[in-house]
Amino acid sequence: MADYIRLRGARALAIPASQRVRDDGYDGAISHKAVARSAGLGWIGESLLLITPAYGPRVRLGTVLTDLPLVAGAPQTKRCGACQACLAACPVKALLGIGPPDYPESRAAVFDLGACARRLKFFLNQPAVGQMVCGVWVQVCPWGKKAARRGHGSELGKSSMMADAAKELPGAGFEGPCYYFAAGTTMPLTRLRLVAPDR
Repeated sequence: MADYIRLRGARALAIPASQRVRDDGYDGAISHKAVARSAGLGWIGESLLLITPAYGPRVRLGTVLTDLPLVAGAPQTKRCGACQACLAACPVKALLGIGPPDYPESRAAVFDLGACARRLKFFLNQPAVGQMVCGVWVQVCPWGKKAARRGHGSELGKSSMMADAAKELPGAGFEGPCYYFAAGTTMPLTRLRLVAPDR
C-alpha cells in the first residue's frame, strides 16, 4: 500500500505490526492502537486493546504514515459500559481496573507491565505454548464474537484502491487473511493483503 501511495506522488512509510524499537519487545515505533482509534476504527477498551464494533479486539494493526489527502474518521466513544470480562479473566490481574474513559495518559497508570511480562515469559517456557503470547483478553471480549464465529465475515472482494495498486505495481499480488478498512468505518474492504514485489 505504501508503494501505491508513493506512485500517487505522496510520501508513505509503512510501519509493520510487530516492529519494535527496544530490546525488551514491549515498545513499538508507533502506537497502532492510537492511530486506529484516531481514524475512527474503534475505541480503547478496558483491556487497553483497540475494540472495533464488528470484530472486537480480534484485529491486527499496521500503519502507513502518509501526506496523501485522505478523508479522516473520528474517534469512537468507548462502549465497554459495565463489562469487565477482561479484568476478571486476566490471569495475573495486570489490568489495574481503572480503565481510561478515552485514552490512557500512560500505560503504567492503568496496566502492570511487569506482571504481564513475567507471565508471558512463563508461557514462552511452556512446551504447549512456546511463545510470549496470552490472548485471554481477546478471547473473553464480547465485542465481535459473532463475526469471529462466522469466520471474520464474508469476502467482500478487493477494494478499488488495492485493485488499482495491484495493476500499477508489476508483479504485485494478494494474499490473506488481512483486513483493510475505509476511513471512518470498520467495514472490511477485503480479506486480502497487497504484496508488492521485492525491488
